[in-house]
Amino acid sequence: MILNRALIREVTITSIGVSVVITGILLVVRLVGLLSKAAEGTVPIDSVLGLLTLKLVSYIDLIIPLMIYVSILMVMTRWHRDNELVVWGACGVGLGTLLRPLILFALLVTAIVAVFSFYFSPLSIAQAQALEEEAKARKEITGIAPGVFHPLQGGSGVYYVEKLGKGKNSLQDVFVYMRQSRDEGTVVANNAYQGIDDNTGARYLVLENGRRYDGGPGDTDFTIMEYASYAIRIKTEKTTEITPRVKGIPTMGLIGSDDPEKQVELHWRIAKVAVMPVLVIFALAFSHITVRKSRFSNMLVALATYFMYANLLVVGKSLMEKGDTPAWLGLWWVHALFLLVAIYIFWRHSNNLPLFSFHMRKQTDEVCEGMTL
Repeated sequence: MILNRALIREVTITSIGVSVVITGILLVVRLVGLLSKAAEGTVPIDSVLGLLTLKLVSYIDLIIPLMIYVSILMVMTRWHRDNELVVWGACGVGLGTLLRPLILFALLVTAIVAVFSFYFSPLSIAQAQALEEEAKARKEITGIAPGVFHPLQGGSGVYYVEKLGKGKNSLQDVFVYMRQSRDEGTVVANNAYQGIDDNTGARYLVLENGRRYDGGPGDTDFTIMEYASYAIRIKTEKTTEITPRVKGIPTMGLIGSDDPEKQVELHWRIAKVAVMPVLVIFALAFSHITVRKSRFSNMLVALATYFMYANLLVVGKSLMEKGDTPAWLGLWWVHALFLLVAIYIFWRHSNNLPLFSFHMRKQTDEVCEGMTL
């Protein structure tokens, strides 16, 4: 049918535009946070792009439902503005007719959300955790921010880098202060890089073309030594086995588990999938605009409903974590509540009825009073 194809085409095109905006905002926010951590030295510069990508993948299952919801609202609002729905309504095409293609479209999108919620999102979270743990193990060198003093691991000294070189681990104009027992020393170098012993796996800060000054403040017998290459061993903490966060555990590892934390996570992943059909019904229900009602008020109510839905899911998740809600009930009561509300609003609007019948009686009484006067 021409109408169905036009509706799906416009919703898809609008979804792409909305997704670009939402994703752009999310990327900027996450990038600022990661760059801030990189400046502090807690995240390596070369890991920022990888972490940003993984963070984006972990949020896709949350972005897609909102994207489709807003896109349907925008398309239907535009059709109302251009009186297209009025023409279709005169031809006998109501909201019920538009619901069928959108539900089929929503089922396809729900399948995509399910793939991300059950597989890609946990996988990306686990990969991000592994990358962060790896970053902690090697942040002595790769997490350097130019122009900032960084303590050496174990508090044995500090180092300062004027600027980064062109290579991946290349550093320029390096200053290192070391203290061992009562001995103090300062090392400066034009260039430096990270070296790893192939036999032992020990890591070294290798400085090139510099000088070493041995002696403390007030000493008159400083020793100055020029060198072509000077290596400082970096003490690293013993690596421990990474315990994955519950958000990064594969879905198959959550199914059938008696752990309350894993049960909550499983219901949360299911909830991100279950919201999609409910939001489609809400989007069509709120697309009904009367003559006396502004289309912008409908949009505000629709967005407020979405945030109420999302916040109530968070409340339900918190109740599950506290043990106030049984595992078998999970978050299904939230979906059932909003599904009933969505069906009620959709039924009233598809039959050109006000949300509450007492509004109609009140308007009728006012008309009767006016005729009497």
